[in-house]
Order: sequence, then structure tokens, then C-alpha cells
Amino acid sequence: PISSHNMSVRFFHQNEEGIWIITNKGLFLMDSYTEKILSYYTVEQGLPTANLNHLHEDKVGNFWLATKDGGLVKWNRQQNTFQQFTQEQGLSNNNLYAVYGDDYNQLWLPSDYGLMAFDKMTFIPQIYLPKNGIAHEEFNTYSHFQATDGTLYFGGLDGISKFHPKDFYQQETTSVPIYLTKVRALNGA
Repeated sequence: PISSHNMSVRFFHQNEEGIWIITNKGLFLMDSYTEKILSYYTVEQGLPTANLNHLHEDKVGNFWLATKDGGLVKWNRQQNTFQQFTQEQGLSNNNLYAVYGDDYNQLWLPSDYGLMAFDKMTFIPQIYLPKNGIAHEEFNTYSHFQATDGTLYFGGLDGISKFHPKDFYQQETTSVPIYLTKVRALNGA
């Protein structure tokens, strides 16, 4: 439906509606059987930016779009509303290469400056840099993967960062005995 001249296809996502094609010129829905474009979304259809890198569909059907230089976009498809998150809202960089969800309401965003864990409820990002244990502060466009067990892999300029999100949320419980050494009530021992 739009010129494919200089179009780069960057990711595919399939759901019950068809195959979503993520490009630098917008988002396209293709019928899985007829291979015809059913609909498309660009700035004219409400997207804050059409230069897209990756897509994650959450459990309630929201699309989270990683963009090139436009940050993160949440598309509430039921209400057809868009919400954009950029450096102004706390992201470390607006060039996001991917968006992956986990079981802890976090989205994982590799960028040109660090890896971010973005809380879907509070919209607050946690930024991880080499000082926090990742391989490099800059990641690569197509070097990312989420295994079926949830383990994430992000390729950067100096190697690969691999982890499972549950590792960030495991809490150590230590049984510490409590000893009362003194009790005072209204100046009486």
C-alpha cells in the first residue's frame, strides 16, 4: 500500500490475525494464507514514528514497539491509542533494537546506550551498563533472542549478555533469630 523503495523489513510477528511485518516505513498486517496486506499503520494512521525495529505483543494484546530514534511505543489496540516513551521519560537512549517481555511485568530493551528493564505498570526504566555486568553499552540491531524458557540473549560490540529475568527477582531469605534485650513501657522497665 506504500512504496517499498528503500524499505527494510526488520522483524515478523505472527498471531491469530496474521503476520505482522515490522519495517522502517511502518507496520503491516499480512494474511497468512493469501499473503495479501490486510492493513498497515504509519504516522498517518496514528503511529508516533514509522521507523520500527521490533514488536512484542503482551498478554492483553497491547503491542510494544521498539523504534529507531523514537523510543518505545505502546499501542493499546482495543482503544487504538498510542503512548510514546523516550529519553524525556527516562530511557537511556531513543534507538531501541528490540523489546521482549518477561513474567515480571518488565520489558527488556537493548539500545545504543545500555540495556533497559522497563516496568509496564509504572513506566519506569532501570538502566544496565557495563558496570552492572553487561558485555557492552551498545547493542546490535539484529543480535537478540528470547529462548522458550525466557532466557534473553543480547549481542553487543564486546560480546553477548545472557540472563534470565528471574535472576533479578530472586530474593534470598535468611532466618535471623530475634532477641529482646530490653523492653520499656511508659518509663517502666
